[in-house]
Amino acid sequence: MNLLGLSKCEFEIVERISLGESKKEVADRTNRSVHTVETTLKNVYSKLGINKVTDLILLYCGYTFNISQQISEKKKEILASLLFVIFSSTVYTDTSHLINARFIRNRRRHKTELTLEN
Repeated sequence: MNLLGLSKCEFEIVERISLGESKKEVADRTNRSVHTVETTLKNVYSKLGINKVTDLILLYCGYTFNISQQISEKKKEILASLLFVIFSSTVYTDTSHLINARFIRNRRRHKTELTLEN
């Protein structure tokens, strides 16, 4: 049992979501369907008595980094947002492959258009 009585599977999904992965990425990495990940998250929200991902991130970071939960709601939201930005920025720092993929798609589309015109 981990974070406030979550199962190992639930905690793994919470951890991945808190570190900035999308539900689809979590599903792919844990060999589950997106529907299963969504259902698990709903169950986790119900168990923890929360309804926002920022609250989930705050609880995860509070548990992981031993941060007190006795802070105001506004400070919780700010802290959760900052931690989310920090974690997600490390995941998405290298976007050159996305730009290259867009260039290739545009080039293919242009070739297709030229072929259709001839």
